[in-house]
Amino acid sequence: MRSVLCLFILLSAVASFGQITPEAPKGCKELFDLAFVIDGSDSISAGDFETLRESISRMVDGFHIGSGETRMGIVVYSKDVAFTVPLSDDRVYLKNQARIMPHPREGTNTHLGIEAMTELFRKDGRDGVPKAGVVVTDGISKESDKTLRFAQIARDLGINMFSVGVGRYTEEKELIGIASAPNQAINVESFDELLSILTKLVQLVCPNKCMMPGVVSYPHDISKNCRVYWKCEGDNSKLTCCPKGFSYSAPEQSCVPNPKCQDPCGDEGNSCNKRPVIYQPSKFEEFIPDYGWVQRACPPASVYDQVTCGCNIRPTLPPTPPPPPRRVCQVLVHIPFDYDCVDTSGNRFLIKNHGVKFTRTGLALFENKAKLVIPNIQRYLGSNFIIKMRYKEFPSFEKQGLLSNGECNSPTTLMVVKSSIRHTYKVQNAYGQNSGFSIPSSFQPWNEVTFSFADGFLAGSVNKVRNQKFTNGPIRRTPYGISIGFVDGFKNFQGYMDYVTIYKCGRANVYNKY
Repeated sequence: MRSVLCLFILLSAVASFGQITPEAPKGCKELFDLAFVIDGSDSISAGDFETLRESISRMVDGFHIGSGETRMGIVVYSKDVAFTVPLSDDRVYLKNQARIMPHPREGTNTHLGIEAMTELFRKDGRDGVPKAGVVVTDGISKESDKTLRFAQIARDLGINMFSVGVGRYTEEKELIGIASAPNQAINVESFDELLSILTKLVQLVCPNKCMMPGVVSYPHDISKNCRVYWKCEGDNSKLTCCPKGFSYSAPEQSCVPNPKCQDPCGDEGNSCNKRPVIYQPSKFEEFIPDYGWVQRACPPASVYDQVTCGCNIRPTLPPTPPPPPRRVCQVLVHIPFDYDCVDTSGNRFLIKNHGVKFTRTGLALFENKAKLVIPNIQRYLGSNFIIKMRYKEFPSFEKQGLLSNGECNSPTTLMVVKSSIRHTYKVQNAYGQNSGFSIPSSFQPWNEVTFSFADGFLAGSVNKVRNQKFTNGPIRRTPYGISIGFVDGFKNFQGYMDYVTIYKCGRANVYNKY
C-alpha cells in the first residue's frame, strides 16, 4: 500500500509541476475552516523544520484565505502543545505565524495536537461550514492508541481528517487511522518533497470534490432539495438538478428514480446559485459555471436575503445614538524584533540592548539578566498611553518582571510582574499613592499583554482578560526610561518576545494595528 501511495504522489507531482522547483499551490476558492497539526519533535532537523514553515506559509495562498471564504489555524505539538494559532482569515497574519512556528523538539505526542485542533474547531468553527484537519508528522506517535482515539473524536465531530507522513519512519497503519479515508493518508520521502506537492495536498483537502480523482458529481451540502447536486466539469463544479421524479444519490454519483422527489428546481427558477458573504449583508456570492464563486454587491440601501435568493430593501432601523468620544492612539515606538531591536515607528527612539539576543525568525530571546531600555521616553508619554507586548515564557514558578520605569535600587512607579498564576499591575501617582490589581494567568504558548493609562485609570489585559482601577492622578515620572523584561526586585523575564509597541493617545479605545 505504501509503495502505491508513493508512486501515485510521485506521478501526481510530476504531472502537476514537470520540474522540481516549488510553485504556489493551485487555488481552492471554497468556504471552509482548516487547521494544520504540525509535529515539532526532535527527529526533525532545523533545516527540515524551516522547509516545513515555508510549506505551511505557501498553503495560505493555495487556500484563498479571506473573509467569507477559507479560514486557517495552526497547532504545533511535541511533548506538549507548543504553539496555537486560532482560526483566522487574515492572510498576512497567518503567513507570519507560519514563519515563526517554534520547534520544541521534545517528543511526538500526536494525540495532544489533534485534541488541540478539535478545541479550535469547537471554539471558533462556523456552523454549516466544512471543517478539515491536516496532521503532518515524521514519526510514530508516543501513544498510538490515544492518537487514533482522538482522531476518531475529531471525525465524529464532522472534521474531515488528512494525514501526511514525511520520511521513512512513519507508520502507514497509524496515518490511515488518523485520516477519514485511506486515500487521505499521504506519505512523502522528505520535507523537500512536501514542498513540491503542495498542489496535490490542496486538491485533496479542498472541499471541491471535483479536484479529487474519480469524482464526477457530489451532493449539495447546504441545499435540502432532493434534486440539487454538483456536477463536475473538469475542476469546476456546476450546480445541477435531477429531472422531476429523480433524486441525487451520492453512492452512485447520479440521479436515481424517486417518485416522491418533486422539489421545484432548475428551470422552475427556484434553485438558488447564490450564498451570503459572512459579516457583509450588502454583498453575496454567485456561482458562475466554469469559474466558481464570484462576489457581487447589492444595490444601495438593500441587503442579500437567502430566502428569496436576491437583494431586498434594507429594513428601516431607528436612528443610532452617536458613539462616545473615542481614544485615538498613534504609534510612538514599535519594536518587531526582526533580527534586531530597532524602533521602526519612524520616531527613531534609542533602544539600549542589555544582553537580548535575536532569532532569524524575528523573535527576541531574553535569558539570564537580559533586558531592553528605552531612555527618555517618559517625557513623551504624557498621561494617556498604551504599552503592548507579546511573549512566550520559559516554564517557571518565579515572579518575573515584564515592564517598569525604574532602574536597580531606584524608585519604580510603573510595573507589570508575571508569575505562573497571575499578572500584577502596580503604579504610584504623583501624590505618592499606590494602586494596582492582578489578572489571572491562563497558560498559553503565546501571551498578549497590554498596559494602559488614561484619565486617571490604570487598565490592563492578558490574553483579552481585562481589569482596571482608578489611580486618583497621573503616574509619577522617574528620571529613567521604560525597561522591557525588567522590574527591580524580581527575576528578569525569561523567554521570547514577538514585539513591543507603545502608543501615545489623545482624547478623541482605537489604535492602529501592527
